[in-house]
Amino acid sequence: MSHFLCEDPIADNREDLGSLLYSYPKPSFIACVKEVGLLSVESVMMNENNYNIGFLYKDPHDKIKVFFIILIKQHDRSGPVEVQNALKETVNWYANCLLKQNPGTIGKKGGYMLLKDYNKHTPGLQVLYLPKAQRYILSFEKGITNFGDNQSMIRFFHEVLGYKIEQMSRDGEMTVIEM
Repeated sequence: MSHFLCEDPIADNREDLGSLLYSYPKPSFIACVKEVGLLSVESVMMNENNYNIGFLYKDPHDKIKVFFIILIKQHDRSGPVEVQNALKETVNWYANCLLKQNPGTIGKKGGYMLLKDYNKHTPGLQVLYLPKAQRYILSFEKGITNFGDNQSMIRFFHEVLGYKIEQMSRDGEMTVIEM
């Protein structure tokens, strides 16, 4: 799979989206990279309705950043599993590009980590909690949304995503970023 940073004049270029990525051959798509601010409510307000993947990036100076790669436009009919696998490859490629942008860090380690699934009963559902911003970011197969409290998020699990209480109450794990 090949990846390119690009500017696509046809894509839905919104100011709140970062770099655009083009990936081909199959699945072929245009995606954007959005960095999540960790300290303010405004910087974590995300509501996207498409395939996505979240990851933590640690630069060679030990600074942690949170990114989401969000599909903007899919050019073929690849299914969800193919798209998610391609997004994982894209994260690896993008994180390696970031590492190469840090001059003077030869010999220092950096890397990335995908957000973990909430639990084994909810594959593809990840929760990121940012205490300083007092926000929960919920990533699921076809979207990203955020909440100011745990109860609203749990209601969304049940009412919108259709998860049962038993699925949510077993060994739930969220990624917490304390900065």
